[in-house]
Amino acid sequence: MQTPRLCLCGDVRMARNACEVLVVRHFREKNLGSNSGRLVGLCLENSRIVDWGTREWPELDLSGDTWVLAHEGGTVPAEMPSRIVVMDGTWRQAHKMLRRVPGVADLPRLTLPAVPRERMRKQHLENGMATAEAIAAALDAIGDVGGDELSEAYELQVARMRVARGRGPA
Repeated sequence: MQTPRLCLCGDVRMARNACEVLVVRHFREKNLGSNSGRLVGLCLENSRIVDWGTREWPELDLSGDTWVLAHEGGTVPAEMPSRIVVMDGTWRQAHKMLRRVPGVADLPRLTLPAVPRERMRKQHLENGMATAEAIAAALDAIGDVGGDELSEAYELQVARMRVARGRGPA
């Protein structure tokens, strides 16, 4: 049996999004095959991923019209913000990071309705989404580009993970 090809690098499209997407990824997510936050760097030109929980922690620019993507307690901004900060990890990790990453807890919250779809991981919240699909929905909600590219990459990642786990067609 042939090992499934998991790398998506040559199979995704890049978008030139206006709103910067800053992904704060829990360091334990970095090497997980099911981590969808990594797709941001492949699909969104105006994006950055930083790892939280390591000894080297870069200063985050949270100035200007910066919002944080959160599962509750917020709304969709009336105008496109300059930056969206996204916590990337398990629900528990993301919730802790939301409180502990300096300056993030004070940001206005961007909250989205859930979009039911097939998942790579079990969702513990009714409106839970994978990082990539939440970012795609956020970009669509604020009127920016990149949501389609990110959604397509996420669907491809899910399909390839299903094959790798023996739960889908090769």
